[in-house]
Amino acid sequence: KNAPLSIMMGRVGAGGRMIARYIAQPTPDWLVRVNAQLTNEPHQSTVQGDATYSPPTSDFALTLKGGSGGMAGVGYMQSITGALAMGGELQYVGARRMSVLSACLRHRHSKGHETGVSVSSMGQLSASYVHQANQRCLFASEFLFNKQNYESIFRSAYEYKLTRNTIKGSVASNGQIQATLEREIGPGLAFVLSGEMDHKKEEYRFGYGLRIGQ
Repeated sequence: KNAPLSIMMGRVGAGGRMIARYIAQPTPDWLVRVNAQLTNEPHQSTVQGDATYSPPTSDFALTLKGGSGGMAGVGYMQSITGALAMGGELQYVGARRMSVLSACLRHRHSKGHETGVSVSSMGQLSASYVHQANQRCLFASEFLFNKQNYESIFRSAYEYKLTRNTIKGSVASNGQIQATLEREIGPGLAFVLSGEMDHKKEEYRFGYGLRIGQ
C-alpha cells in the first residue's frame, strides 16, 4: 500500500512577499494543490486551490477549482487515443462577474516529446512544446497571444537535475528572466534560491525558501 504523498514549498522575496505551495496526494485517485501569495499590501494576498480526480486505471481527469475573489471553476480532460487528449474548462470570477471558457488539445509525439494548444473565450491562444532529453535534462518552449491587446510572448525554459541539485530557468521575449536553484539538504527537505529580472520594467527580485515533502 502506497503512503500518501505531500510537498510544501515556500519562498520569501526581497519585498517581504511570501509565496507558498502545497501539493498532496491523499489517495491514488485524488491530487490536491494549494497556492498562496501573502503580502502586507491591502487586498493583494491571494489563495487558490484545486482538486483533481483521476483514478490510475481511468482515461480522464476531473478538476475542481476555487480561490480568492470568488473564483470557481471546473475542468475535464479526456484521452482520445494513447497519444491524444482533449478537454475544456469553465471558470467564473465573482469579483469581476466574468466567466471564461477554454479548450485544449495535447499530443504526445513519442517518448519525451509533447505538444499542447489551448484557446479561451477571452481571445487568448497558447502553444507549448516539451522535450525530455534524458532523465536529467528537460527543455520547454511556450508561445502566448492575447487578441485583446495584440501582445505576444515567446518563452523558453530548461530544467537540469544533478545528484543533489536541480537548476531551473526561463527566458521570455518581453525581457523577463527567471532562475531557480534547489539544493537537497536532507530527506524530504530542500533549500530553494530564486531570482527574477524584468529588463523592460527595470525591476528585479530575489527570494529563498524551503521545500518540505517528497
